[in-house]
Amino acid sequence: MTSSSSAAAPAAAHWQNNSRLSFSGNEFPRLSAVMAGELIAFYQLGYGVAAFGIGPLHDRVGLAFTTIFAMGSIVAVPLAVVAGFVIGHAVARG
Repeated sequence: MTSSSSAAAPAAAHWQNNSRLSFSGNEFPRLSAVMAGELIAFYQLGYGVAAFGIGPLHDRVGLAFTTIFAMGSIVAVPLAVVAGFVIGHAVARG
């Protein structure tokens, strides 16, 4: 084995360990496949709500797009605050 191939092996192992879909794979390595699946499922759910929920709100209910997007920001701001607390606690733990 040459020195270049032996140096590539640790780099490949490092890439495999750190190329997970989300950070949850590092915290819960036994559940990384489940976590990745849930992440994709929630992404698809959010995409479906955005794709098929905005039209009916605009057409049937008669809400303006500015109102619909303002309602979305009402949901997004508390989520950002919660994310800040979670990240703050994770950083404080070390």
